[in-house]
Amino acid sequence: MRKLAYSIPEAIETSGIQRDLIYSEINSGRLKSIKIGRRRLVRAEALEQWLKDHEARTSKATGHVDSVV
Repeated sequence: MRKLAYSIPEAIETSGIQRDLIYSEINSGRLKSIKIGRRRLVRAEALEQWLKDHEARTSKATGHVDSVV
């Protein structure tokens, strides 16, 4: 069964993104997260969307467009 949300360590492991960048993106509002009690969670959909948005920004900045099959 697929997880609906990841703890920060799980989001780091799943995405391969550094801890500092994950927190920076959460603090800036670009990566959506939720807080339940003392735990900060990143929904799987939010992480996937953030990666897609980041990919689109990077592609625009470099002028490189990947084709999706």
